[in-house]
This record gives sequence, C-alpha cells and structure tokens, in this order.
Amino acid sequence: MKHRILALLLCFTLLLTLPALPAAAEEGTGPVIALTYVPVYGESAYLEGVVYRPDGGSFDPSAYRVALYLQITEGNAYWVKPYNNQTYENVQSDGSFSIKYVTGGYDSQAIRMHVMLIPASYTPAPTTYAESASYRATLAQALDYVVVDRGEDGSVAVDPDRPPPAGWSDPGKPSGLTPKADWLGVDIGFYTDGSWAGGPLSEASIREQLTRASAYADTVRFYSAAGPLTPAYAIARELGLTVVGTAWISGDETADQAELDGLIAQCNAGRVRLACVGSETLLRGEQTIPELIEKINYVRDRLEDPSIPVTTADTLDFPLNSPALRRACDVLFVNLFPYWSGSSIDSAAADLAEAVARLKAKAGGKEVLISETGWPTAGQTIQNPGDSGSAAVPSGENAARYFEEVRAWSLETGTPVLWFSFTDEPYKAEVEGACGAHWGLLEADLSLKPCYEMTEFFLRKRFTDVRPGAYYAQAVYWAIRNRITSGTSPSTFSPHNPCTREQVVTFLWAAAGRPPAEETPLPFTDVREGAYYADAVRWALANGVTSGISETLFGTGQACTRAQIVSFLYLAAGSPPVEEDEPLPFTDVKPGRYYCDAVRWAWQNGVTTGTTETTFSPHDTCTRAQVVTFLYKVFGS
Repeated sequence: MKHRILALLLCFTLLLTLPALPAAAEEGTGPVIALTYVPVYGESAYLEGVVYRPDGGSFDPSAYRVALYLQITEGNAYWVKPYNNQTYENVQSDGSFSIKYVTGGYDSQAIRMHVMLIPASYTPAPTTYAESASYRATLAQALDYVVVDRGEDGSVAVDPDRPPPAGWSDPGKPSGLTPKADWLGVDIGFYTDGSWAGGPLSEASIREQLTRASAYADTVRFYSAAGPLTPAYAIARELGLTVVGTAWISGDETADQAELDGLIAQCNAGRVRLACVGSETLLRGEQTIPELIEKINYVRDRLEDPSIPVTTADTLDFPLNSPALRRACDVLFVNLFPYWSGSSIDSAAADLAEAVARLKAKAGGKEVLISETGWPTAGQTIQNPGDSGSAAVPSGENAARYFEEVRAWSLETGTPVLWFSFTDEPYKAEVEGACGAHWGLLEADLSLKPCYEMTEFFLRKRFTDVRPGAYYAQAVYWAIRNRITSGTSPSTFSPHNPCTREQVVTFLWAAAGRPPAEETPLPFTDVREGAYYADAVRWALANGVTSGISETLFGTGQACTRAQIVSFLYLAAGSPPVEEDEPLPFTDVKPGRYYCDAVRWAWQNGVTTGTTETTFSPHDTCTRAQVVTFLYKVFGS
C-alpha cells in the first residue's frame, strides 16, 4: 500500500509540472510530435518520430529541436539523451527526428521517456546525478510534450498518442528484383588484374566478365556510372542482364556530378532497373544524410521512367536509424556482412536475417534488399567484440556454407540478395587486409572457386541434363557433393543412361565411405586388378553384398536391374528382418525370388514405391538417376 501511495503521489506531482500546451498547439496551428517508432523495454533501437502541424500547414523544421529525458525507475533522476554534450536532436527537413536513447548503463531499462519539442534557440543543460533541474528547465520551454511508459512485459503507452500525418508512410516502388533458384544477383567490380578501381578498363575485359557472369547471374550491379565503366551498361543489356546502376559519390563535387548525370543517362537509355546513389558514402563520412538525400532527389527528379526506384547503399545503422533517409529511398538497400561483426559461421546467416528483420520493422512497407553480402575464402580472422569465444573465420568451407544458408533464406523469404562479389579483386587487400582479395565467387582468372563447385546452385549450373525439379535432382546433387560420382562429363550426368553392375557397386562402396578391404585375390576373371571398381568389388564380396553372377564372373559390363540394386542395398544394410505379414502391392514380385525380401525391405522403408502402384519392374534396367535416388534414400536422407 505504501508503494502504491508513493506512485500515485509521483504521478500527481508529474501532472502538476506539465506545462499547458501553447495556444497554437491546442488550436492545431503549431507543430506537434507524433512518435513513429518506440523501442520496447530492453531494446536498443533509436526512438523515432515526426514533427508536423495537425492542420496541414507549413512550418520551418530547422526552427525546432527535440529533447529526450529518461527515467530508469520511478523517482529516479531524469537523464538527457543522447549525451550530456549533445542534449537535443535537430528536426530534419521532412519533420522527422531520431534519437539514440541507449548510450550506456541501464538506459535500455528506462520505464519512462519524456519527449519534448523545443525551440532551436534553446539548448538543454546537461543532467547531473539525482537532480532534475535540466528536465524541469527544458519542460518549461516545451512547445509540445509526449510521455512514454514502458513495461517489462513489452507494453508501451504513449500520451498523447498521435498518428503521423497523412501520407507519412510511403510504400515506395517495387524493385522488380526477385530471388530465383536458378539465378544469382552479383556485384561486379571488374578490376581483377591488380589495378585500382577507377583506372582504365578495356571493353573486351568488361565483355568477358559480363559474359561469364551471364552463365550464373540474371542481375548485376556496377559501382560507377561514368568513366571506364560506362560501356558495361550497354553490354549488360545486350547480354540480357538486369542492371543495378550506381553513381559513385566521393565528396568530389565535379566527379560526383559526372556520376549523377551518368546514372541518369543510363536510366533514361533504358539500361537500369534500379538506381543507386552512393555506396557506403555515409560510412566513409564523405556525405551527410541531408547532402545525400539531395542527390537522391536530384536523380529521381530527372528520370524519364518514374517506375525506376532510386536508393542508396550503406551499412545497416544508416537506414535503420534515419527516418529521413528511409523516406528519401524508394527501396532500402543495405550492405550486411556478419563476417565484419565477428559472427561465427554457425550464427552468421541467422545474424543477417535478424538484421534484415530489424530494418523491415522500420521500413514502413518499403522493400528491403541486400546490396552486398558474402564471406571471404581467405584472410584474417575477425573476433566478435561482444563474445570472446566467437570469431569469423575465412575459409572456402565457411564461404560455401554461408552462401548456401543465405541463399536458402533469400528464396524462402523473397528477399533479393546481391553477392559480393562476382570475382576476386586483388587490390582490395591493401584497404581491407588479406581478406580483401578473396571475396569473389570466382577467382581473378574467372574460374569458379572449388569451394562453390559442390553447392547446390553451382551443381545446377554444372549439369545441363539434370532438371532442378526432376525427382532425382536432389539425389544427384547429394551424390556429387559426397563424391559418390562425378558425372559422365564436366557438364552432364546422363541420368537416363543404364548403370552397370560395376558402377552400382562402386557407387555403393563410395556411399559407405570407401571402407578398405583385405588385399585378397578376386575370384572374378572379369574384374581386372587396378580397375576403378576393383576395390569396390573386393569390399562387396568381403561383406556379402554380392557373390557375382557365377563363381568366376562378377558381371562386369552388364546393366544392373532394379532387382539387383535393391538386393545390393539390402545386403549392405545387413539383411535386416522384414514384416512378412504385410503383403507387397507389387504383382510382379513373386515369393521365393532372390530379391523378394530386398524389395519388401525397400518398400517398407520408403526406398522405393515401385514403377506403378502395383508393379516394381524387377527386371528393368536401372538408370543412373534411379541408382543415385535409391542410394540417397538409404544413405543421404
């Protein structure tokens, strides 16, 4: 009861200290605050809002500031945010504001936030522990005042809780970039010969790289729209590629203007699907957000096709914490590299997904795309500053795992991803450390890196005769990845070719892990010592998987039948007992045949469903597709 009375007294005291709203605000002619994003208890995101006039009238945003005070607990001191040496945030030209409220200590556990609109001529004083003088002085200057109460259960109460002005939420424009199972989006830098970006590039080199890219990608992004890269746009369109064009913004006024005008020209020539103004120019500190927004609007205002989205690409913090930047962009383009944050490979894909989810929560319905992501195949290990036991380790194995996990997430969520980068660029080692030269999917000589060869995407591209939706496709990819077979040529698997007995027993031996067998003489005159299948036959004979077609013949060169393959598998599994009382649905599998129990075992364990509902077709030739599918169901799944 005592605590309840104290709480009521505190609320009553707070009400007494609230200033009356100015007459202009009460009448709707003065600007007021509407909060657009309030972090819940424990969350460290920025507090965001918009200042506007309820009557729709105009005002000068630069004439106002926003002050924020926190109370960690009831009766606690009022702490000004974001810092004592920066006791306010300016209102941006579109009326938005964003305040970093967590700067240390227990800020994320504040139960109350006091948000005040103040004149730009007033600067709140720093706060002192256990005092509220700054808070009360600022409160006396407030032109509008909003209180936020947050509960540990995630509840949020805002008073007054105003909606943002009409038209504040803008869904933007669709990018038209949809992730596809059979195609990639890639960032291409072109400087594979060791020279620095911005130097000379031959048209032949550009064409060679784009032609190579067209085998894997349907979307390419360039990092400049003027100078040496200018021919890339026309060549890409000639090859049927979708282009994300970028104006490289560096802070050099003359060069930046050429880039902006070059991007506009490429868009108006019909060569660009998405226009990007700047790449990490905010991260490098070469532009302020208002300067960059001005350039984004400059490009958008000059496009003949209004459906082309205009955006910028930067690291997460900038679009996440700037409502003005998000509003200026038609889509949100973000560079995300869990490697640079020290994420372990075990959590990297999940960390990327979590970052995208945070941005989507503030996107207001605008599309979020990943403009750059990837994992280096070599270079320096990056320690996670928040977890001493976690680190990002560059390697081919980790790069391939990250590629597959992020691609799976991209396809599942429909989030477009541009991979950084298509090829290695050696010069980047001088600016990023050793890892800088190893971001490519391809080596600098345009050969696919070995670590990616066994990923499902590149396996799909490798075999021209394996349709991705075919019943055997996943089994083929599994067999290749596990080196059970390498195909019949560099680009074909020949799924419908018959499989010989020696091929089948070799597949089976490889699936079992290539266990060694005693070097005993083979009884089969048709198995030559040194043949690729000799050890497999020796293993199969020693383990009772086969006894050949006679005492002296294995049956080399003979096509394997469906009855023989399930018999091989059944014997390799140790001839487990089968349920005799469960009748087989196959009318062509007669009791007493050597393969009867094997077929029964295969059917009962989901290894086969037959060729029809009532037939197994035991004497049909087993194709390579059928063999790897049988093996996959036993060993792979």
